[in-house]
Parts: sequence; structure tokens; C-alpha cells
Amino acid sequence: MTPQLPTIAEIVGLFDGIDVPDATTYRWYGQPMPGIDDQRVLLSRDGHERYCLFIRGSLESFGRLPAIGSIEHKTYAVDAQTRQEVPALRIAAPPNVAGNMAMAHIAYELAQEVAADPEVDNASLIRRVAWILELLGHHDSPMSPEAQRGLLAELLFLSELLDRAPSKGRSPDAVIDKWVRGRRDFQGGSFAVEVKATAQATRRHHIGSLEQLTPDNEADHVFLYSVGVRHDPASTVCLPNYVDRVRDKLVGSGGEPLPAATEVFESKLESAGYSFSHEGIYRSGPGMLLNPGMPAALFALEDIPRLDVTSFKDDRMPAGIVNVAYELEITADPLDAGRHRAVIDGILSP
Repeated sequence: MTPQLPTIAEIVGLFDGIDVPDATTYRWYGQPMPGIDDQRVLLSRDGHERYCLFIRGSLESFGRLPAIGSIEHKTYAVDAQTRQEVPALRIAAPPNVAGNMAMAHIAYELAQEVAADPEVDNASLIRRVAWILELLGHHDSPMSPEAQRGLLAELLFLSELLDRAPSKGRSPDAVIDKWVRGRRDFQGGSFAVEVKATAQATRRHHIGSLEQLTPDNEADHVFLYSVGVRHDPASTVCLPNYVDRVRDKLVGSGGEPLPAATEVFESKLESAGYSFSHEGIYRSGPGMLLNPGMPAALFALEDIPRLDVTSFKDDRMPAGIVNVAYELEITADPLDAGRHRAVIDGILSP
């Protein structure tokens, strides 16, 4: 007997009944969508009570994602029934009046597709509902200067990984997989790196939440990668140049192009807000200039000041506070060349 799927009105009620994320555990809790046997689709809400959907699966299982800012892959969603952490694609309501209702309709269509074809793979599922995902809106404007600087910093670290990979026997495909863009920017084994860029005269960075620099457990090794970069009309090097440099490294041992690695790389660029249709704008605007006084460097968490829940009374956030952001200025010395290389090797580990 075919399970009864909820109506759109019932889906709205399900969303409204979900607790917002717990600020002390840094997790998104998802309730399985009723009527779907494999429980692939999870319903959730964010700290601003916007509806969110999670579709279980690795980033690669979804293929090329639409260039929509509210769609991104996460590695730390939690099934509220099993309490198990699962990788999943997060689809969030846009910040407008009709955003939650749009998400209810999207959830309905996803449920219909999975119920009709339980064996459908994630890439096909996204293609089938692409028409209604248009309700979320596209990246219709170029990235902000701040976002460009952040992406450039991630490309710099990705380039370091690709340069080191051959000596560790790792392929470009395996390296691109380390660029997770989830809770961490890069993850490999027990090593994780959060990437930050600054246009200021010191290594001052915006930390968007307590969990951003908090290890999941004592076995985790989390590092901060910091680089100084600013827009400068005198520079002829722009963001697309850095994109091209990484793409040029996505080749096999004989120099042959690797289409699969390139496709995943471009998909991750688009999920970061980079649209190839805007390259002309980036190339015609001010270039990007690396600050020689603040070269790219890695810092160990124990060497830099940061906040976590233990910074508050009774190791809990005050009632009514769902998120804390702060500015961090690094004055410590960066890792030396040997420890820097060890972190790179840790990220590249299988």
C-alpha cells in the first residue's frame, strides 16, 4: 500500500513544529518527511525560523547543482530520530515573505518524486525538481568584494593541496573532494581547515558563529588559514585568474584534462556564489592584490583567541541567544614550514 503523503498545508504544520537549531550543539536537526520509506528527505528550520530541507547524500551524488545561494551541501546534519550525523544537501527558504511557503511547495514536490520512484538517484531527483527550485532565486548579481576575497583564499589553499598531492599519491579528483565547503572549508581525516581572508592591515577576521572554530571532539585537529588580500585598481589579476590557475591543475599524470574533477570543481564554485556569466565584470573591475605583509599562513587553534560555549556561564549560551559572531585578531606566529606541510598532508590523507 502506497504511504499517504502530507499535503502542502500539513507540510507547513510539520515545519512549524520543528525546534530551531540548538546553539550549544551546533547541529541542524532534521525530521524525516512522512510517507517516504527511505527517509531521504529531512525537514528542518534555521535560527531565523526559515524552513529548510535536507536530502541525504554526498556532494558528488547530486551532480551539478543549480547556482542558487540557498542550496549548499552540509556534512553535519543530524537525523532527529537516530541522532546520527549525515551528509546532506541543504535547501533553505529565501529571506522573503513568501520564502517559507515556497519551501513547503518544494518539499511537497520532492516527496512526490521520491514516493513515485524510490530508486531515483540524487542527481536525477534534483533535475526533476529543478523547475520549482527556481522559486528560490539565482545568483543574479556578482559576488560582493568580501565574498570574492573569501573565495580567493579558498582557491589559494586548494592550490597548495593540488601542488602537494602528486608526492602523496593523491589525484586531483581526491583533492577536490577535500574542499567540502560545509562546517569546515576543507576536511581530511581528523584534520580540518577554516579559511579566512582580510582586507585590513592586521589579521583581523570575522567569525560567524561559535562552532566555526570549535573541534567536534578531542581527536580533531582544526586550523585557521589566513591571508591578506584587497581589491586594487592597479592590479591586473582578478578572481577568474585564480579560478583558471586551479582549473589548469586538474590534469592527469600525463597532462590530460580530467573532466570529472573539473565538473565537480565548477559545481563547488557555483555553490559558493561564483557565476561564470559574471567573469567579464570581475575582469573589468579592480584587480585583487595579495598583501605581502600578511602572506597565506596556517595557525593552530591553541595559539589564537576564540570563543566557544565554555566562554559563557555554566557552559551554555544565554537564554534567547541563538548565535554569536565576533571579530578575531591574530597576533600569534604562524606554523613553521614543517608543521604547515604536515597539515597539508593531514588534509590529503584518505
